[in-house]
Amino acid sequence: MTLPEELRQFANYNGNNLGDLLNRAADAIEGKLTVDLIDTRHEEDGEVITCRVSMDPSGIYIRPKGYGDFASADGEGCPVMIEHCNGEMRVLMWPDINDEEDLHMVSLAGAKESHRKADVED
Repeated sequence: MTLPEELRQFANYNGNNLGDLLNRAADAIEGKLTVDLIDTRHEEDGEVITCRVSMDPSGIYIRPKGYGDFASADGEGCPVMIEHCNGEMRVLMWPDINDEEDLHMVSLAGAKESHRKADVED
């Protein structure tokens, strides 16, 4: 039995808030979690979209509910991924579910903290 399985069994036995907390801990150990994103322009009454986030050594996968990519079944798609490839961090996005070739790659090379310019005083 793996640690997440033990946590889940304990959570199911103890129930409620502690159970929810332990289930989230087990998900985190397994490299997956969910986040509810609030519409930042309409926080009071805006739409909330639940995103599943998972990770493994090859990347971080973001799966907003109701969004997907060309090749995946509904509910399983991953329109956003973060990866480390050829020494570079980059974000991959598939913005059009109907177009397999529509891939946007954004390098994060310019966002490296080591590239920050020192403040210039006058």
